[in-house]
Amino acid sequence: MNYKVKEAAKELKCGENVIRHLIADGRIKTMKLPTQVIPDFELDRFRKEALSTQEDLSRYADKDFLKKIRSNEQKQKIYQMR
Repeated sequence: MNYKVKEAAKELKCGENVIRHLIADGRIKTMKLPTQVIPDFELDRFRKEALSTQEDLSRYADKDFLKKIRSNEQKQKIYQMR
């Protein structure tokens, strides 16, 4: 079974934006069909990883998460150019 973002959010009991942020950060892998879908094995993998590490995932709920990631990536590129 494949999950859409909304279905994955319901399955993990979190918001859709949290799922989108996890995808943008590379924590959850997706497949591009006509729409972006998350395979069930990937959702299971992430669930096990999150439970085993007990990592605080609250930063993914931040509305400005993507802006922060992009600004950090730009800073890293500038630093690498020097």
